[in-house]
Amino acid sequence: MRSWISRVFICVACLAAVALSTPARAQGKGPVHVVNLDSDDATEDQAEGLTAALKSRLRATSGWQLAEVNDSLSMLIPALKCPPKPDAACLQRIADQLKTDRFFWGTVAKGPTPHQVTADLHLWVRGRPEQSVKESYSDNLKDPNDEALRKVSASLFERLTGNTTEGSVTIHSAVTNAQVFVDGAQRGVLDRGTLTLSLPGGTHHVELRAEGYAAAGQQLNVITGSDSSVTLELAKAAATASAQAEPPGKPVRVVRVLGFSAIGAGVVVGAIGAIEGVRFIGLQSDNQNDAAKYPTSVTDFCSDATKQKLGTSAPCDTRTAAEDARSMEFIMLGAGAALIATGAVLLVFDKPAQEKSATALRVTPSFGTRGGGLSLGGSF
Repeated sequence: MRSWISRVFICVACLAAVALSTPARAQGKGPVHVVNLDSDDATEDQAEGLTAALKSRLRATSGWQLAEVNDSLSMLIPALKCPPKPDAACLQRIADQLKTDRFFWGTVAKGPTPHQVTADLHLWVRGRPEQSVKESYSDNLKDPNDEALRKVSASLFERLTGNTTEGSVTIHSAVTNAQVFVDGAQRGVLDRGTLTLSLPGGTHHVELRAEGYAAAGQQLNVITGSDSSVTLELAKAAATASAQAEPPGKPVRVVRVLGFSAIGAGVVVGAIGAIEGVRFIGLQSDNQNDAAKYPTSVTDFCSDATKQKLGTSAPCDTRTAAEDARSMEFIMLGAGAALIATGAVLLVFDKPAQEKSATALRVTPSFGTRGGGLSLGGSF
């Protein structure tokens, strides 16, 4: 009887030892290789992105060591004379070539619907049946740092290995386009006020930032393999002191502008008058030379008889030009003086708006048989 019981106990112990050792054998020992996923010409970028995301997932998983090599399935298959889809013997040769007991390999192909690709991922472990999973996702996921592609790689890895090290956190906010930061690094933007992230188990600081709002953050404890959610409210940022204290713009003082404009115009007009005066002096000298040049009996160079007698109208033209220059001199100098005086008066009587009520300027015209004039008066 005792012998029978002893035998049963030994059998049970052996079965327990085998059961306890199964996960270890499934995970294997030593570094694991991720062979670059194969693809067709249309999915090369997607295959590279998923390969990099899967490698990042392995680096972050406790108990797994990634072999930092860059082996490619598209190069190993022809080098080892394998069929396009590796069979068991080929996979054995690949493992021997890589000197490893386990490696991931697979393909990325278009479909099953437009704008989608399908990843067919395999885990080969020496001495155990090969495991494989498939997952379809959007073909615009190419960046290994893209949160959506990270979730795809995590899902494939966990389904193949049963190793879950992350938890899911859904973040909500009324500010629909706020940026999400986890432990100081940007992880995405809210889509209609919601974003779901896969985060390693443990404590993390989640923060929302948006233009015009004060940042809001919260500490989260992420539990591996569980789903949780958090709602963060953002408050409007206070207006800056400089914006609140900005003084109103100063009103334009029209009278002052007119005064300076009149003085400037007067200077220009007066300068023209001075130029005409210089021109008159030169022409007057030419007139005197003409008077000395021709007979003293000639008194009017512009008469038809004189022009016929002298055979030229040049002396007449000189005298006419001198008279025109003289007239322009008087007109321009007078107009310039009037403009300068007007501008000076405007500047003298120009005051800020709050002081104008104390100042009044009156201009009264007067007319008579001998002429007219202006009478200027005011109160101060």
